[in-house]
Amino acid sequence: MFERKISCARTQIEAVETDVLEPSANEELSQDLSDVNFATNVK
Repeated sequence: MFERKISCARTQIEAVETDVLEPSANEELSQDLSDVNFATNVK
């Protein structure tokens, strides 16, 4: 009679991640890096 619309949770999570979380994380990382006075690379 009708078709159920099947959605994938993984696709929805990926959309939220790329559209919401990533820009916020990039902004926070950028701000944190601009506040650093010096950095070292320890191996």
